[in-house]
Amino acid sequence: MYEVKRTFDVVADPAFAGIALLVAGLLASRLRRLAGLGRVMAGLGLFVLAAFSLPVVADLMARPLEMKHPALVNRSALNGVRVVAVLGGGHTFRTDRSTTSLLNPPGRARLVEGVRVCRLLPDCRLIVSGWAAGEQISLAESTARAAEDLGISPRRIVRLDEPRDTEQELEALKSQVGGERFVLVTSAIHMPRAMDEAARLGLSAIPAPADYVSDRTNGWRGWVFSAPALARSDAAIHEHVGRLWARLRERADSAALE
Repeated sequence: MYEVKRTFDVVADPAFAGIALLVAGLLASRLRRLAGLGRVMAGLGLFVLAAFSLPVVADLMARPLEMKHPALVNRSALNGVRVVAVLGGGHTFRTDRSTTSLLNPPGRARLVEGVRVCRLLPDCRLIVSGWAAGEQISLAESTARAAEDLGISPRRIVRLDEPRDTEQELEALKSQVGGERFVLVTSAIHMPRAMDEAARLGLSAIPAPADYVSDRTNGWRGWVFSAPALARSDAAIHEHVGRLWARLRERADSAALE
C-alpha cells in the first residue's frame, strides 16, 4: 500500500502530469487518427503546467492548510509537556557536508522549530523519525546528529529509524508517548494531515507548525509563472491527496469491520 500511495503521489505531481500530457499529446498528434486527441492532450498539459506555476494559484491551495493550526507561541500551552516530536522531512547523506546541510529545507525548518521548543522545556525528550530511504543512514539519525550539533544532549534524543510515512511515524510515536501530551512539529502545510492522523490514533498532540511556504503575493507578481510556485502547488496537492487517501483508508477499515 505504501508503494501504491507513492506512485499515486508521483502521478498527481503537476509537473509530472503536465509534462506527461504534453509529451504524449505531441507524440499522438503525429498519428493521423489521433491528431485531434493529441492536440487536446498537449494543450491540457500546457494548461496544467501554466496554471499550477502561478503564485496566486499555488497560494490559494497552500494557505488554507498552513493557517489551520497557528504557530506555537503561547508558552502556557507547554505546561506539563515532556516530549517534542519532529516528523521527518527528508535528507541526503554525504560525508563532506555539515549535519544540518544533510537535511532538506523542510527537514531543517522542522528541526529548528523542535530545538526552539526543546529549549523552552529543558527536561523534555526530542523524538526524531524517518527511515533511510536508500541512504547510508536513516533520516532519524541524520536529524539526531544535527540536533546534537544544535545543542541538544544525545541523552535527550530518541530515534525512530523505521517509519516510512506520516502514518507509520505517528504509530511509532504512540508506542513512545501513549496518552501523554506532546508537541508535534512538522511543516505547516503538512500539519492538518498529521493532526488528523494523530487524532485517529488517539494521540494528544500540540501542533507546532514550521516551514511556511505560502506567500501573500500581491499585484501582478501573483500572475507571473515561477518554478517555486509550481513546487508549492505540488506540496499542496501532495497534502490534499494524502488527506483523501486517509479518508479512503478509514472507510475501507470501517467497511471491513461491518
